[in-house]
Amino acid sequence: MFRPVLLGLALATFAAAPAIAADAAKKEAKQELRDNRITKEEAKVLRAYYKFDRKADKAAGVKEKNNLPDGWKKKLDKGWVLPAEIMSASSPVPADVVGKLGKQPSGTKLIQVEKRVIRIDGANKIQDVIDLTPEA
Repeated sequence: MFRPVLLGLALATFAAAPAIAADAAKKEAKQELRDNRITKEEAKVLRAYYKFDRKADKAAGVKEKNNLPDGWKKKLDKGWVLPAEIMSASSPVPADVVGKLGKQPSGTKLIQVEKRVIRIDGANKIQDVIDLTPEA
């Protein structure tokens, strides 16, 4: 009488284990993205260094260049993996600027793509993105 109940409980436990593991992996990935955000203080230093001015660009008739492949502009968001073609068009944030930002999250680096700074991890997964232009 107890064997079928115990067998049923054991099977239910084993069946639920992958779902529990998947939930734990999702939570860990979300926590990693939160831990690797570009802080407000870091954004302020980066914007001061790059000094893009949206109003001055518009007044001077400068159009924003769009070197990104079609469809990728929207994919420059947290969680996406940065493709090689965009990586090759990027440039690292200079070491002296990174030094002003303080300790960086382990295994990440900052790159500039057009008027954005992106923090990526070792697998080129986007951890955070900031727009360098001040709000118009």
